[in-house]
Amino acid sequence: MIVCHCRAVRAEEIRTEVRLGAETVEVVGARCGAGTKCGGCIPAVAAVIADELLRADVAVTARH
Repeated sequence: MIVCHCRAVRAEEIRTEVRLGAETVEVVGARCGAGTKCGGCIPAVAAVIADELLRADVAVTARH
């Protein structure tokens, strides 16, 4: 699913950046461009980041 239409950034690209250590909209934007043109997608980018961070936390918790 495309999250940032201006830069054609898909949710999976954002998720990948989060798995590589990006934890904020600003860092994700610097790495893949999401949210850096019109800014209209920033809430959606933030939601994808939050979801991926939650998934990562659940995965770590499940391993212990």
